[in-house]
Amino acid sequence: MRNREQWAKVQALYEAGFRFFSYRSADAPPFPVRLRDVEAFVRGNPEHPMRTRKTAEPPAS
Repeated sequence: MRNREQWAKVQALYEAGFRFFSYRSADAPPFPVRLRDVEAFVRGNPEHPMRTRKTAEPPAS
């Protein structure tokens, strides 16, 4: 996987309200591995403990 794709994935998750800090103690699904999986992840996890705010859906990949 290319570095550019990873940064695009991080940006899409951040723009959707997800933040990046340890949540090992929380019972929650892990962040997606691939950029192409972000859109479904965001829609499927509206109450994820790392989602600090609701925003517009991420752009389609």
